[in-house]
Amino acid sequence: NSLSSVVIPNAVTEINYSAFEDNKLTEVKIPSSVKRIMAFTFNNNELEKVTFDEGVVEVQSAAFSDNRLTHVTFPTSLKTIGANAFGGNYILQFTFKGPIKLEKESLGLMELVNGVFTGWYTDAAFKNKWNHTVNGPLTIYANWKITEVAKKIKIDNLSNQQVKLSNLELGFDY
Repeated sequence: NSLSSVVIPNAVTEINYSAFEDNKLTEVKIPSSVKRIMAFTFNNNELEKVTFDEGVVEVQSAAFSDNRLTHVTFPTSLKTIGANAFGGNYILQFTFKGPIKLEKESLGLMELVNGVFTGWYTDAAFKNKWNHTVNGPLTIYANWKITEVAKKIKIDNLSNQQVKLSNLELGFDY
């Protein structure tokens, strides 16, 4: 499949299982009419950005897995995220605008080159471990531990950002 862009019409209320799986999508906007995103809907694309309008209630298992997402913000309307819905991404930060139910492994991750995911924190300084509940607005940050001498790490959409990885500050560049 080689679909590189898609516009989801406002009349769509559900995006079916594997509807856009295995394509080349880099960005998607989910309109307010969509209530449910089924399993594997956007799996294995090249998504760097997903935007959710208020209205989405459920994101099922592996719906956005195996992409290039780094930051995701969820609307207050979203109530359930299925297992591994965002697995296989380079997630650094999730922002929840309201309370939400998370299934085990909802926020699955991909291993980073020269790094291992060590946990979620409620602060960018990685001092306060997240207790895996979301009772209201909350941003959580992924902490990565460098396992060997960090070489130049290339993640396309992080080119000019600095990301704190444990006690090591890395700038991503080309």
